Amino acid sequence: MSELKKLTRKIKKFKREINWQQFGRYKNIILPLVIETGDALKHFQSKSQKDIKKVGRYLKANNDEIGEELADILYWVFMISHAFDIDIKKSFDEKMLANADKFPIDKLKSKNKLNK
Repeated sequence: MSELKKLTRKIKKFKREINWQQFGRYKNIILPLVIETGDALKHFQSKSQKDIKKVGRYLKANNDEIGEELADILYWVFMISHAFDIDIKKSFDEKMLANADKFPIDKLKSKNKLNK
């Protein structure tokens, strides 16, 4: 079984255990994703350009906390995709193909000053 399916099963089980349907309004499904995304952003929003140069140290020092926020975001992406019957893997694969067309690597790589 793929890791994606294992994660989805865990979420479905959790939804059943807490009787998620009682919270089933659309805003109650989407809003937590926005909140969790904001929580992850807090790690970066007040960083100056000088601080950005030290981002490696910051990420190392806050790795667990940032990982927890990203896990919350992933949880809500899976919750939403399940609630709306969206095949998230298929959607992701299609989006990556569209991104490859929209952002051709051979044209962008040489323009990215961060990689130099």
